[in-house]
Amino acid sequence: MAWEHKLAKELKKRDNSFYQPYLTGKVMSPVRSVVVIGDEEIVTYSGPLVVTIYDGQVRLEQKDLVVLQHCGQLYKGQTVALIGDQKYIVLGVT
Repeated sequence: MAWEHKLAKELKKRDNSFYQPYLTGKVMSPVRSVVVIGDEEIVTYSGPLVVTIYDGQVRLEQKDLVVLQHCGQLYKGQTVALIGDQKYIVLGVT
């Protein structure tokens, strides 16, 4: 079972209204680019952090998100697990 399912089961088991159910979002920006020069790869990221939820109907920007340090650099195409209601915490990449 994936870690996000374990987290959801634990939160549901506690049945505490303080905890919100987690949801998934799609990272739309920044865009990751890789340039190869000789034997060296240079990775760059361009654009602000933007995550969409509810099949793209809601757009979350940097001011709406708190990214935990263990998540690393997020970039377009990744699916992330989020929790929150007005300020969303990015729990990790799924």
